[in-house]
Amino acid sequence: IWEPVAGAQYFQAYVRDAWTEKLVFKSKLIDKPEITIPDGKLEPGGDYYWTVHSRDTNEHILLGDFHMGSMSEKTFFSVAE
Repeated sequence: IWEPVAGAQYFQAYVRDAWTEKLVFKSKLIDKPEITIPDGKLEPGGDYYWTVHSRDTNEHILLGDFHMGSMSEKTFFSVAE
């Protein structure tokens, strides 16, 4: 769950391995500021970060103002062993 961005109607979340930058999960376009990461995507003891792309501020559902300003900063987290 994250704070919604003013003007954004859709979001897409990305989860990456903090060390390799490998994408481990990418959500579909969603209309609520929350996701559930499927089982098996995160390894116990792993370090990850997530970013969120806010979209549709200009009414284009697929592209929606994609620029670096529409991408959140990295939020790091670890998975307990």
